[in-house]
Amino acid sequence: MYILEAGDSRGISKGAEFDVFSDERLSPKSHLGVLVIYRLDTFESEMVIKPPGMPILLTGKAFALPKMTVDEPVRLDLGIDYRTSEVYREFMEGLEKLNEEKQVYLVSERAEATLGMRMEKGEVVLDILDVRVTRYDGVKPRLPAIRLLPADVHRVLRAAARFHWHLNRSSQFSFIEKWVGVEVREVKETNEFDEFLVKRLNIPTNERNLNEGGIATVVADNKTKYGFKIINRSARPFYPYLFFFDNHDLSISE
Repeated sequence: MYILEAGDSRGISKGAEFDVFSDERLSPKSHLGVLVIYRLDTFESEMVIKPPGMPILLTGKAFALPKMTVDEPVRLDLGIDYRTSEVYREFMEGLEKLNEEKQVYLVSERAEATLGMRMEKGEVVLDILDVRVTRYDGVKPRLPAIRLLPADVHRVLRAAARFHWHLNRSSQFSFIEKWVGVEVREVKETNEFDEFLVKRLNIPTNERNLNEGGIATVVADNKTKYGFKIINRSARPFYPYLFFFDNHDLSISE
């Protein structure tokens, strides 16, 4: 039996599979095997070997990475003709592997893509084409330029697939949608200060909830401040974790 220091409060579900590594850098050489969640608790989980795997001998802490079961992989518009390059075979072999893993699919039309690839000044540029982002006027994020090397491009595409996997995850607990709500309201500074000499914020009683249908429209300036309020209407304890998904560099931060 193996213990994972995370439980259902982190959105983990019974039967979920994790790749286990001895190195926190998660290098392929440090891969130890695959474990499956057997029993869930709030803050930790019990794991067992995925049949027919061999027992994993741990001499200390190991690092677990959830295996992706991608229902909606990254759809890539390949706007680069690698056939003119000496690394064409290596590049396409990497793409085929990502396709087999259901992480990245090539599409023929740019309008169908969530990620677009093109060349700029001898480097690879990836444009964010996800309509959930591009539907807003003036928002055209792109990732930092990458060297024209297959290994570098594949690494970024794999990271993009993991970003989208987390972004598209949905709760398996129906009570969350029914009993837990989020309010977003504009807040105002008061003349009171907290123990750190920072002005306290107050939500005016007549300020409307900007969260409508799961989308909050806010003004992105340096003056307007917003407050988020999570409301638990159920009788169950609720442990929220808030994450920021940045579509400008496909990073996820707490």
